[in-house]
Amino acid sequence: MKIKIEWIIALFAMALLIVFIAIKAFGATSLTVTWTAPYAHNDDPNSGPVASYDLRYSANPITDANFAAATALTTSTPKAPGQTESYVFSMPDLNKYYLAIKSTNAEGVVSPISNIAVKDFFPPAPVANLQVGTH
Repeated sequence: MKIKIEWIIALFAMALLIVFIAIKAFGATSLTVTWTAPYAHNDDPNSGPVASYDLRYSANPITDANFAAATALTTSTPKAPGQTESYVFSMPDLNKYYLAIKSTNAEGVVSPISNIAVKDFFPPAPVANLQVGTH
């Protein structure tokens, strides 16, 4: 019986996973991150949305081990499962940013970390030896 209960809990937790976040657009000092809203319970279309998101960014790669140390961003109330969610991130400076997200359902079950979206805002290196020639 104990094994069956653990298996059900594992399936329950897996259902919250946000499989893929992406950077869909960016401007001079901002970028738009998007993801698809997951089901609250085991891909059950009747379970409704998750309770919350935990979207974070860092100038360093984000992993499970350092997710909590990354800077948290405030997201809106989760939409219905299957809908596209988005967040416009205004960057504090031009840098390389890593973003990741987790979701939590009403029972407090937290999903695994999503994929890691990366955007590099470093300007290209200056041209040091530009020459004009003829052929």
